[in-house]
Order: sequence, then structure tokens, then C-alpha cells
Amino acid sequence: MKVIVIGAGASGMMAAVLLAKNGCKPLLLERKDEAGSKLRLTGNGNCNISNRNMGTEHYQTGDSSPAFVSSVLKRFSVEVLEKELNAMGIYLKEKREGYLYPQTDSAKSVVTCFLRALDRYRADVRYHSFVTEIKKENGLFRVDTDEETFVADRVILACGGKSFPKTGSDGASFTLLKRMGFDLMPTYPALTALYCTSAPSLFAASGLRLTALATLYENGTRIGAQTGEIQITDYGLSGIPVFNLSAAIGASYARSGYQKEAFKAFEIRLDLFPSEEEAELSKRIHHLLNTFGFSFSSLEGMYHPKMIEVLKEWDVTPQDPAFPKRLAKLSKQFSFRVTGLREYDFCQVTGGGLKLSELTADFECKNTPGLFVIGEACDVTGACGGYNLHWALAGGYLSANRIINAS
Repeated sequence: MKVIVIGAGASGMMAAVLLAKNGCKPLLLERKDEAGSKLRLTGNGNCNISNRNMGTEHYQTGDSSPAFVSSVLKRFSVEVLEKELNAMGIYLKEKREGYLYPQTDSAKSVVTCFLRALDRYRADVRYHSFVTEIKKENGLFRVDTDEETFVADRVILACGGKSFPKTGSDGASFTLLKRMGFDLMPTYPALTALYCTSAPSLFAASGLRLTALATLYENGTRIGAQTGEIQITDYGLSGIPVFNLSAAIGASYARSGYQKEAFKAFEIRLDLFPSEEEAELSKRIHHLLNTFGFSFSSLEGMYHPKMIEVLKEWDVTPQDPAFPKRLAKLSKQFSFRVTGLREYDFCQVTGGGLKLSELTADFECKNTPGLFVIGEACDVTGACGGYNLHWALAGGYLSANRIINAS
């Protein structure tokens, strides 16, 4: 059986390794001059590959398919992942909160081990092969590249979404699927930073990192919250809690037909002291001012120096009797109005894509048997923490095994 895998990212390499290991001899087509371009960047180069706390609650799908996600995670558990990686000489270690990384802390070493496995099992890997069209004719697939045409019994589409287009993930998968007549959910940057405005402005504190509770509101209704390190930037907010909340904003923006007016519904409130009640916080501020003097310097053991500089531009001074209560309230509900999403060049994954309802449990297209769509091209967005890479590898594993068992 002839199988073509399009895209030598994490999902494509996983599929190709398993196919080659089981005698299918796949042809792996990669448009760039190297494999795993995006994988090399994962986890800031450290490669957060999965998470012990795997579950459907960490995934978002546009057509609400938790049963599909649950089925995938049950059949491709963390234990199954570890077994497959161990077979390639990749071993994992657990860091904070269940985050799993390679023992080397190196994404490059993970790519190297995948390539070693592809070579060991004699998979045919061809670089500089940009796929321009896929057609099914007389029960076979014709795959056109910019230089030649190939024919296959099965095709696995694993060429990513739109995030980090410089790695080759520039939306080509969606173009190919649309040409084949598939109906896609609107795409958007997911797990990305946000353009925001705030009052008083915090942007003078650009570069400040602080641990806070970020709560997202849509038209005044709370729709999610995340605690962790948040970075103040000169354009808005960044950091893992913000990335995780951004997916809901992106989905709403896409549903609106990409109307910028959609962003006006969203507000993020930062609680800079999530473990302290507002009344107690006010008392502490009042105590510091009474003890060390009614000046901003009295708060330097409580607020970062950059935050102090922001407060100095405020319309209330420490000498004002209302200052402690107002500062306590501000510190518990620092409001940011969302004005946009950071673009695909900066986001971690793509939201939207092929509806899960179009696929069988093994990622085979129901209306085009023999075509499998895996990875970021599917309408699934995982939270930060290794969930998206686990999903990509799951698609490679399950689609390859479906083909192996049917051959």
C-alpha cells in the first residue's frame, strides 16, 4: 500500500515513523529544507511535549465535539505516548504541574530522534516538495507538488495551520481542503497575546512580569479565569494565562466574520493580589502609609518599581484619604479592554479548521475515505502546557495505525 504523508512536523513524522516501522514505506513530503521546523521552537526550544493532567477540559472545539477528543485521549494516553517515544530513544521528565519535557530539555534532540527513526526504517523523505493539489480519482489519490506528481492509496495531511508561517505552516492545508470541497470552521490566531487598552495606563510598565489572576469577561459576563505569570507589554498583555483566555476571544472574532467590533465585548481584569481580600489589602496599604509616610516610596515593598511609576501618573495621591481603598480596588480589578489578537506570526496554534464531525475516530475523512487530516488543520485548540503537541502526535499515531491495520 502506497501512503503519502504531507508535512514533516510532529504529527507527520509520528505517522511516517509508525508506517515505515510496520512495512508501509511511506513517502513523506516536506516543503521546507528541514523537518520539524515548528517542533524545534516548542516550549522555547525545550519542547513541552505533553502533560500528565490530560483531559477534554483542556481542549476547545468549534463544533463542540468533546466525545471525539475524549476518544482520542483514551486511545493515545500519556502512557502510550511515552512508549512510542521511548522506542525512538526519547525519554520524558515531569516539571511543574505535570508538564512533560524530554530529558534533554531540547526540542532539537526530539527532532533528531524522529529523523533517526525515519532513516532506520527507511522512510522516503523528500524536502522542497510543496503540495499544490490533492485529487481522488478512480480510488487513488493524485498528489501534485510544484515539481512532480505522485499517486497513493492513502494520504495523511499533516502540514499544520497558520501559526508561525515562517516554519512552513502558512495555511496551505486549509487551501488544499477547500479545493477538495471541505467546509471549514473560520480560523483565527489562538494561544496568543492581546492588544489592549487600560485605565490608568499600565504600558509605562512594559516588560513587567507579575503573578496575577486574569479573568475574562464578555459583555460583563465572566467566561473564564487563569492564574499565572502575566507580562505587561507596550501593546497589551502576554503570558500563559492570557494565551489560554485568547482562544475564546478568537473564536468569537471568527464567528463575527472578523469584525473588529467583536473585540469591544471583551474585558480582562487582573487581580494583582489573588490571595488577599480587597478590604484587607486596603488596610495593609493604609498601615504602610501611616507607618512609613504618605508617599509612594512607602509602597515599594508591596508594588514593583515599574508599577509605582505608573501609580505616580494616577489622579489620586497617597495623601488623599481615599487612596488606600481606591488602590486596593484597582489592584483587585485592573481593567483592560481588548482591541485585538496578536497575529499568526506570534501565536502558538491556529484556532478553527476542519470540523471534527467530518472525521472518523481515526482522523479519516468520512466523505473521502483514505484521506486523513491530523494536527493543527483540525478544529481543536489545546491549552498551553503540552496539550497541542500531544494532540498532534495522537493524530499521527491513530491515523497510521488505522492504515496499518487495514493493509
